[in-house]
Amino acid sequence: MEHALCILFLCWCFTLGSSTECPGEEWKRMGSSCFYFSEEVVTWNNARDYCERRLHATLAYILNAEENRFIEYRLNTYGYIHFYHIGATDQDREGRFVWVDSNRRMEYSNWSLGEPNSAGSEDCSEISTRTGTWNDIPCDEEQRFVCRIEL
Repeated sequence: MEHALCILFLCWCFTLGSSTECPGEEWKRMGSSCFYFSEEVVTWNNARDYCERRLHATLAYILNAEENRFIEYRLNTYGYIHFYHIGATDQDREGRFVWVDSNRRMEYSNWSLGEPNSAGSEDCSEISTRTGTWNDIPCDEEQRFVCRIEL
């Protein structure tokens, strides 16, 4: 009985320890979150599905300037000069951008000057690799994306 309890305790400790690590080397950790920076180029909706179905994550939500700077810094290490999809959308209600993971209104934003402008059918979002600012874009635009999980 003691032997079984000891094994159970060791398994429990191993589970606790493994839950504090990012899922793999391609993920980058900041605080209690891990971020995945894709090399795949897809639409915003396909990026959302990729994050959710393949990675059990969500398109990245950004809660403050520190997280935004971290993502901008990481984006600049990949040498890809285009934009990346992030998880802000106003698909459900025009002009009201929310984070796709929870449908919660954004408390922090870093929109480029004059954005979001909803020019045409721009219901999705991207982050600039050069400036870290955000832009609203058509959801069918194809580009790389950032996913996020909480540890």
